[in-house]
Amino acid sequence: MHQDKPSHVEIFRQDQARVDYIHRRASNATTRLNHFGDSLLARVPTIIDYDISAYSYIIDIGLGTPTKFFLFTFDTGSDLTWTQCEPCVNCHTQKNPIYDPTKSFTFTNIPCDTSYCSQLEKFGCSSNFSCIYEEEYYDNSITNGSLVEDVLYFNNDIIYNFVFGCGHNNTGVFGLEDGLLGLGRGPISIINQTPQVYNKIFSYCLPSRPNVAGYLELGKSGPGEVYTYANQA
Repeated sequence: MHQDKPSHVEIFRQDQARVDYIHRRASNATTRLNHFGDSLLARVPTIIDYDISAYSYIIDIGLGTPTKFFLFTFDTGSDLTWTQCEPCVNCHTQKNPIYDPTKSFTFTNIPCDTSYCSQLEKFGCSSNFSCIYEEEYYDNSITNGSLVEDVLYFNNDIIYNFVFGCGHNNTGVFGLEDGLLGLGRGPISIINQTPQVYNKIFSYCLPSRPNVAGYLELGKSGPGEVYTYANQA
């Protein structure tokens, strides 16, 4: 099938995105040092939006290069972060366009012989030796697809080589959220993927109603606070 060549504008845009990505990796200005300790600190607003999900709290995070932003719920009881992905076999309606890994030049499939794959509760191997996952929740909702790696943006912080699920077949009780951020104790949670950055610390303040904002915070924010560390049992 014949495909049109990309325009000069599109080629320039892709080249500029690559340059921006390289500059960000070389710069330390993307994170801010926590003055009360040795870990870094990053915070995103948390909101209630009944139009997106009636039962969850919503955060805004970025994925890929060029960056696309998505509305995620977050779950302290599960480990895997995932978002719906193209090509989509069975996807629920979501707020933003579905993440397309082919549009991100920092995206990579995770091989099925890696520890990230073998430490999943349910995993398999595709015909091209890429890791396949399945995650089932207490309400019988299920997501399955490919385990992948890409850049994740958490406020101004950039988390490189972040491993998450690329959900191609997602069924169950979902609202319009674009995905889920896993804050559990397992090795694939965002907490245990970033121990050298946030010291396995997170905290949150949940809003009480839709017109009030809370926050989700990675890292330690100040003295005199009590933390529970996300160590594996």
